[in-house]
Amino acid sequence: ANGGESAVFPHTLVIAKDNSKVTFVDIYGSSDKESAQLACGVSTLYAGPGANVEYHYVQNWNEASLSFNRLTTVAERDSNIRAYGLNLGSKHARNEGHTVIEGAGSNAEIFSLTVAHHDQEIDQRTLQSHNAPNSRSNLLFKNALQDTSKTIFSGLIKVAEEAQLTDAYQTNRNLLLSPTAEANSLPGLEILANDVKCSHGATTGQIDDNELFYLLARGIDKPTAQKLLVFGFFEEILEEMNNEELANYHRELVHQKFEIS
Repeated sequence: ANGGESAVFPHTLVIAKDNSKVTFVDIYGSSDKESAQLACGVSTLYAGPGANVEYHYVQNWNEASLSFNRLTTVAERDSNIRAYGLNLGSKHARNEGHTVIEGAGSNAEIFSLTVAHHDQEIDQRTLQSHNAPNSRSNLLFKNALQDTSKTIFSGLIKVAEEAQLTDAYQTNRNLLLSPTAEANSLPGLEILANDVKCSHGATTGQIDDNELFYLLARGIDKPTAQKLLVFGFFEEILEEMNNEELANYHRELVHQKFEIS
């Protein structure tokens, strides 16, 4: 996005046909730090039978911007989809994700990292729709919040009657780095099949005092120790990335966000 009061409407469409493999990276940012901007994007990933799709979404608009993004993933028979999101920018951001399991034997994994500070608000809404049997989905969203920032997570796993032997998970974990930060979580399940394995959960807490003391006792100053613990909190997702270059790129962006906090 370039210039004040500008608007951008990016659209990504990935169609992976039978037994193909693709990695696609979207990086969104602003040319300056202060101009008010609007971003409204749509991304659609289609994995055909036996296809493997890996998608990375980096949201780094400036903090005067308003952004919306919708990600839809469709998994056909025996396909594999892995989607990673990194949210750093925007004053107010709304991200919606819909994962649709249409084929038996398919697997969809959805990961997200968010670092929010000042008065940023990140709103996350997800839906995992299982319409086929013998399939799996796993969602893990992690948020680190500073200052008076706020996150909202609302997620639902929906299992159709014919989607027997579904294996689905949904987890939201929030790390509050300030007493004035706020995290709201509402995970949910709607299951019509009778032979499934599904779970959901959310946790919100502060940095563990024992872990912080361990680092302080070894001569590490408190701000650095806190950063190291946050980076460790995110590593569970970063280690899942198959491409080390991309993982290091995400790590560097997270480090930069903490440097300007």
